[in-house]
Order: sequence, then structure tokens, then C-alpha cells
Amino acid sequence: MSQKISILIANFNNGKYFKDCWDSLLNQTSKNWEAIIVDDASNDNSLSLIKEIVGDDARALIYCNEINKGVGYTKHKCIQLANNNLVGFLDPDDLLEPISVEEMLTVFENQKDIVLAYSKKKVYDENLNLIGMQETLREINSQDPYFFNFGAVISCFSVFRRDRYFETDGIDTYMRRAVDQDLYYKLCEIGKTYPVDVFMLKYRKHNNGISVGDNGKNYERAKYWQWLAINAAAKRRGIIVEDLFIQKFVDPSYKSKYELIINSGSYKLATKITTIINFILRRN
Repeated sequence: MSQKISILIANFNNGKYFKDCWDSLLNQTSKNWEAIIVDDASNDNSLSLIKEIVGDDARALIYCNEINKGVGYTKHKCIQLANNNLVGFLDPDDLLEPISVEEMLTVFENQKDIVLAYSKKKVYDENLNLIGMQETLREINSQDPYFFNFGAVISCFSVFRRDRYFETDGIDTYMRRAVDQDLYYKLCEIGKTYPVDVFMLKYRKHNNGISVGDNGKNYERAKYWQWLAINAAAKRRGIIVEDLFIQKFVDPSYKSKYELIINSGSYKLATKITTIINFILRRN
């Protein structure tokens, strides 16, 4: 098996977790990988920590943005710098199971017509205590324009073909969250995907996480960026997802407050709330 996988690691202030991530690469049953590490001008000691941990291992190529550019730009840069056609993102605070690279290489060797493959994950706390598992893995119908990945099915260890990536308009460097989700929608639109019913990713939840950190505030922020990704996919596919927006992203309390006001006869205030809701819908 001559193929290799470029493991793409975009880092910002997560150096303290990187040793676990790096050790998980060193422990791979297949050595057919390289690590492309791009630091997004971290303002802690991440870069020096990463360089110290990696040492002189030639499989790791380390780069640094001169100024902070955001996760979208940094992940885009990772792909640009990769030396292999098979690439996959790994956050510096997460880990791979030892068989992950070998399993993915086998999948792409046997499935010549797929553009992307994705795995299952286990969820850990900051100290790597197991707190949850993804028990099932949904299959994606790439030909269904109405499929939207609300369950973040392809958020685990996912590997895709770099040459097919360039058939899309690539990563949206404007995105600050849901970068991978936005990209995977695009890849689903140009080719087949393949679910690998194997645990490959150890996902770490902690208060600095881009999706769940900042005492939970990043979860709410992530919902906004998820909506942008969904809306962009809908626009490409020529469909309207207004009802799905209201169902998935509008705070249910808006509706209950609105109905309460209508029933009490306070129409003036109800009109103001309706204006606010319409403003939210127009902006999204």
C-alpha cells in the first residue's frame, strides 16, 4: 500500500493538549502519514511546545501564520501545504485510535469511487476520561439535495481526496466555526461518501474548545456558523430551508412569548417582536 495520508492540524492556543495528539500519531499501526501543522499565531506558548514535542521528526511540517487569520484560513492553508492526495483534519486537542490511518488507507484502496470517508468517535473530558460514544453511524445519500447533516455525522475523523477537493470552491476562509461541516457539504455534492463503522477519533471536550468551550457560549456561536453552512448548501442546491431554520435555530422562547402576547391582546408589543423575528430571518 503506497498511499499516505496527510494529517492536517490547525492550532490556536491548544499546545498544552498537543502531546496526546502527537503520541496518537506515533502509535499508529501504519506509518504512512505526515502531519501538516499550521499555528494560527497563538498568543500562548503553543508553537514552542509543538516544536519541542515533535523534535526532528521529518514527518511533521510546521508552519505559522504571521497574524491570527482564523480557523477557516488556517485549515485552507493546511490543505494547500499537504503533500499527499488523501488528507484529513485532526484538531490538536483530539486523538486518533491506533488503527485509524491503516483503516482509512484500506477504505480508499478498496473504494475507488468515493470522495470522502468518515468514522465513529468516542467523547472524552479534558482529562481523557470517557464520557460518551457515538453508537451508530448514519449513511449519507449524496444525491439527496434535502439531506442536511444536523447531527454532525461527518464531524469525526474524516479523510477525503485532495484532488476532488479542488473541484469545489474549497474551504470558506471567512468561516470561524463549522468550517469542516461547510466543506463536507460541498464534497457530498460532487461524489460518494462512505461511512466506516469503526471508532477512530477520540474527541476531547474542554472549556477552550471552539465548539463547546467558553462555558458553553461557543456552542451557541457554533449554531450560527452551522446555519451559515446549511444556508450556503441550500443556496447551491436551489432549495429553501426556512422551515428548518425556524425548527432548528430559532429560540423556542420567541414563539411562546409571541403567543402569550397575542393572547393577552398586547398587539403593539407583539408587532415589535414579529419585526425582530423577521429581522433575524432576513439576516440568515
